[in-house]
Amino acid sequence: PYTPGQENTRKTEPREKWTPGMLRLENLVQELGPVLCDASVVVEFVNDADCMNFAATYARNGTSGRMEFNIRTLGRKWFEEDIAEKHVSLIIHELGHHRSSDHLSREYYAALTDLGAGLAFEIAADPDWWQRILEVNV
Repeated sequence: PYTPGQENTRKTEPREKWTPGMLRLENLVQELGPVLCDASVVVEFVNDADCMNFAATYARNGTSGRMEFNIRTLGRKWFEEDIAEKHVSLIIHELGHHRSSDHLSREYYAALTDLGAGLAFEIAADPDWWQRILEVNV
């Protein structure tokens, strides 16, 4: 979603300014990345008036990735809400880019269905795992 070079100059929220909701979301992404994609995922929060054309973005780097959430697009309140379907949906959408960057490709479609099914089966196999993720206190 960045213009060329903008991914290197965009402004991010310093970690010391992250709210408890942002830390919970980071924890959720870092729990889901290895389980669903076999990837460690770094999370950042973009806070830049020049970057208003996306809610979140994902960049793969080999077996790891970087997920960025856009504070200005999503709004600060979004991060402070309890983890809900809309949060998990956006995370699954972005993790799908670990397999394909093309929203219209069969590979991306397959990634989304695999991620959704994978999450459903992980929760079914260990409901306490999901509860622990949702209840984490930061």
